[in-house]
Amino acid sequence: MLITSALFIFPIIGYSLPDNRDGEYDTFKVEEGRNINLFYQKDDLSCHIVLTNEFKPKVVVAFPQGNSGAAIFFDENWVENNGLKMEPIGFPEKVLLENGMIGVKFKIRLNKGKSLIKSLYLESIRYLRDLDYPEESKKRIEKVRLFSQKAKIPEQGRVFPEVKILRNRIDASRITLTGKNHYRLILESSDSDFASQNGGRILLKAQNGDQTTLQIIACCDYENLKPYSVNEILNDGVNEFIERMRKANTPTAERLAEAFRALKFLSYQDKMLAGSWRFLTYFGRDTLLTTLLMKDCFKPQIIQNAIRAVLDRISDTGDVAHEEDIGCQAIYRNIDSWLEIDGKIETEAAFARKPQRISSALKKFSPPSACLSELDKPVYDYKMVDDDFLLPIAVREYLDEKGFRKSEKQKFLFSKNLRGESNLISILRNVEFCLESAIPFASNCEYSKLIKIRHPFVGDWRDSNMGLGYGKYSGNVNVDLVLASLKSIKRILSGEIFSKKQIVWLSGTYNFKEVLKCSQNAEILDNFIEKWGKSAEIYKVNLSVDELRESLKKLFEGNYFGKPEKDYFLSELLSNGTNLSNFLFQGRVPQDLSKGLTFYALSLMENGSPVKVINSDFGFRLFLGDPSEEEIRSFLNLIKIPFPLGLKTSAGILVSNPLFSGSDELINQMNRNGYHGTVIWSWQQAMIQKGLMKQIKRFIVKPGNEKLVKEMFGVLEEIENSEKNCGKLINSELWTYEVIPGTISEMKKKVTQKAQVETEEKLNENWDRKPQYVLDKTFDNKEKATQSDGSFLKSKFVDCLGKPVKLVPTPFGAKAEAQTEANPVQLWSTVSISVLKEREEIKKLMEGLK
Repeated sequence: MLITSALFIFPIIGYSLPDNRDGEYDTFKVEEGRNINLFYQKDDLSCHIVLTNEFKPKVVVAFPQGNSGAAIFFDENWVENNGLKMEPIGFPEKVLLENGMIGVKFKIRLNKGKSLIKSLYLESIRYLRDLDYPEESKKRIEKVRLFSQKAKIPEQGRVFPEVKILRNRIDASRITLTGKNHYRLILESSDSDFASQNGGRILLKAQNGDQTTLQIIACCDYENLKPYSVNEILNDGVNEFIERMRKANTPTAERLAEAFRALKFLSYQDKMLAGSWRFLTYFGRDTLLTTLLMKDCFKPQIIQNAIRAVLDRISDTGDVAHEEDIGCQAIYRNIDSWLEIDGKIETEAAFARKPQRISSALKKFSPPSACLSELDKPVYDYKMVDDDFLLPIAVREYLDEKGFRKSEKQKFLFSKNLRGESNLISILRNVEFCLESAIPFASNCEYSKLIKIRHPFVGDWRDSNMGLGYGKYSGNVNVDLVLASLKSIKRILSGEIFSKKQIVWLSGTYNFKEVLKCSQNAEILDNFIEKWGKSAEIYKVNLSVDELRESLKKLFEGNYFGKPEKDYFLSELLSNGTNLSNFLFQGRVPQDLSKGLTFYALSLMENGSPVKVINSDFGFRLFLGDPSEEEIRSFLNLIKIPFPLGLKTSAGILVSNPLFSGSDELINQMNRNGYHGTVIWSWQQAMIQKGLMKQIKRFIVKPGNEKLVKEMFGVLEEIENSEKNCGKLINSELWTYEVIPGTISEMKKKVTQKAQVETEEKLNENWDRKPQYVLDKTFDNKEKATQSDGSFLKSKFVDCLGKPVKLVPTPFGAKAEAQTEANPVQLWSTVSISVLKEREEIKKLMEGLK
């Protein structure tokens, strides 16, 4: 097939900020851990190229259109693939194939003279990400093969790519089962040859030398999305702030540039995309949370389009869609429906044992080919429960925004969405759903009447069985989101935004019974709000000093922490000059722990028992609610007290700490390699900061709250310092930490900064001459310790002098043990733009307090 040469070449640029030129953001590069990521966005083409090195090496080309892509997987079990590394040569270029397919061309260099390709894929991104679960992938292929047999569709070129191998060229192509869309993947090499191997593998071997080069072309013909231009996304106030940072050439300018680049790549007029490469499509929760956190930065059209995208996909019952299946993933889901497979039947033989299943399917579509035209119809996933309650909050925030014209809001409310109904009707549809869901607990405040996850494993943003601690009643949903949603619904139905007459008429017309009741009797909603305000008490956990000490002592005396980690964490200062070693082995109790630790459980188990995992979900209450001073202080404790007692690390705020859960399973699973384990998520940290800033503004105007306000501001500054440690990781989806040996100078600085009993000059003076004196003073070890304590501390002192340790941020997924690959760009991570802008405003506000 004739290939038209590339039309444009756009270099990977340095850091810059919006200056009216889209070209500044066409192509950029992000390196994280073992991944090199290249992003391209120009007019009618967007794509993300991933080069994964060493562990499970692969090349992925991901397109937002159709949520589709191409992938080359190298055989990680082949000995000579060990240590395989790839690097890009030059920059991606746009290509057009003769049949109208659009895609990219790029070159890579491999550090091996020989490498073995395990498989080529022309597939849905969702399918590629599900390859992490081989059994699920196998079941899916069996279902598709069964369907293709019944519909008399050839497998080669439809179910699997058709692959042609020449000496120095591979040409793979595929047509979707519907016959509507096409894929193409071409590999060429000028210095190497391709050869087929047993099992369908392909050997790439250099003609001479110990390196190989590949030119890769990947294309598809799904309909392209409509990106925004640079100047269509952020409002004038934010652009002015960004321009000031750029002119000042501050580190903040670089961070803003990275965040904006990611935001632009993931934002389209059609919808917002959750993240890339693994979630390169619509996600309801991500869209709504980003809209809420960025509402002070977005132009009205961005917020309208984001909410409309959610309303486009809402169910008839008002349930918000979590994720959409489009392209080939939609085909797979619709095949499941067509075959009426429930996940337990995967083979032709199984159908033979239950002929009624295949018979009923054949009656619906006879012949099977009759359903081909509908086979790629989008399928929406409604299993999550948190996104349902986020929608009314986002709608209320939009309608209450004073900076948006009333006529613009009216136009939005009465314009039609893809459901074929006005946005207002779809909004009330969701309000009805939320009210119906809230009734059971409002009627009987027992844990069993709370919102329970509907799916066996997932239900909120901690979307894994392990992420919820295997609980069934999510904490953030039941403690915060339902209550905030009900308060927003009260505002929506108040008649101040649009008339009660309209609400009553629409409720009667569309049978929104609960909306009608609440709009006619405000006391009903007030009762709901009062009752749901009590849900937090069910989740409250208090761990006594003894419980904290005993749990941690077992872990430190066992093998949970490695030697460097023990050294590092035991030397961490708590409060009033106490460190963790003093707390665990000398019986000292820091002021922050005088009453133990209080927090809201991560979730409740089926029997109502709390999952005692310390977690960061209090950010929802800070950001969406009006917590009491007592609650805020308990939240501040969790942020200020360092891990392993609290959530604080020098890399950021952890999203969970399972060490007091009483479950060995959770302690071992929710670790630094767990997607929702002891890791830092950028959006959660951003929401905590946005929440603290909201509470500072709330309390600073109330006399007598200066101390609390200063405490909150102090915590904000600590988080800001941790972000400086993270460098470019700060705009990632999530990251983790590693405790590693440091240097004498770094240890000297650390001890100097933490010492409570000597001036910096005195400590510097004594460092080289009397290191033991410095350390004794630092750890407040004035009296002779017992033999057990003394020997323990002394060995730690020697280690510190000879081999200091430090905690450093590291990319999540950088190690082979990581369970999931993180996204280098994530929609809700871009809210750092809003955090940075508001942080400047808060600093000015605090100057007045001084």
